[in-house]
Amino acid sequence: MGVPVRLSFEIIWGRISMWRKGDEEIARLVPSSQSRHKPLFVMSVIPMTIVGVILGLFLTQRELSVMSGMGVVMLIGIVLNNSILYIDRTNQLRGKGYEVEESLIEAGKIVYVPYL
Repeated sequence: MGVPVRLSFEIIWGRISMWRKGDEEIARLVPSSQSRHKPLFVMSVIPMTIVGVILGLFLTQRELSVMSGMGVVMLIGIVLNNSILYIDRTNQLRGKGYEVEESLIEAGKIVYVPYL
């Protein structure tokens, strides 16, 4: 017995609307960042964070619970904030005349020090 057509349509529509919401967030970030690429870089850390969480839960043999779900939401917020700071600092250093590789290394030293 297959999945009812209406149910499968609702699942697909939910996925489409989820992608549309992501597009809306990117569209909101573009004017404030004055670039088309920065919002894409910032939003690309979300899937990587989720993969890291799943891998961490798998390696520690833990289950996804309400508490770990809240931790995932907080971690995504921290990682998004950190990526915005990293990109901004890299752009500032590029404006001062640093090469791409030098600016990435220096921005990493400055932005990640509080986390260590």
